[in-house]
Amino acid sequence: MSTKSVESNDEELKDEEQQQTDSKKGNEEKRQEQQNDQNLEQDVKSLNNELENQKEKNNELLGQLARLQADFDNFRKRTAKEKRELTKNANADLILNLLPVLDNFELALQNQQDDGFRKGVEMILKQFIDILKKEGLQEIEALNKLFDPTLHEAVMQEEKHDVEKDVVIEVMRKGYLLNDKLLRPSMVKVSK
Repeated sequence: MSTKSVESNDEELKDEEQQQTDSKKGNEEKRQEQQNDQNLEQDVKSLNNELENQKEKNNELLGQLARLQADFDNFRKRTAKEKRELTKNANADLILNLLPVLDNFELALQNQQDDGFRKGVEMILKQFIDILKKEGLQEIEALNKLFDPTLHEAVMQEEKHDVEKDVVIEVMRKGYLLNDKLLRPSMVKVSK
């Protein structure tokens, strides 16, 4: 064998070894790439799962926020309504205390003969009634109406043949509603 052929064989062997080494390296690189691809896929799946979890949490929090806003709006409306009711009730106490004054004005007008004095008192009474009406006071119409125990207080009964039973025939003291709620019942005489 000649040196050339030995060298050629050596080179072929080296080439084969190199090819095998390269092939092993290539296979190793392919396995490494596949492993990296699998790791990346797992990372992507994990990140997608985390993203979905965060979206669910976000939706839950948005739902809670919407409910809290609705609760707060309801709270605001309720407190505003309660404040209006408190104001009305405070006015009710004041107006209830003013009703005897109104009654006395009306009695004074019934018993007064002097026209000048009468006109002055009528003007004051009208102004007083207008102010009370502006605050929600309204007189209960009772005369010739069917007796209503929720609005009237019967203090007398009288037999009247020309009037149906349980009809108010005389108002002894006027009754009033304040903002459509009974403030003071009418004291009335009722037919038997």
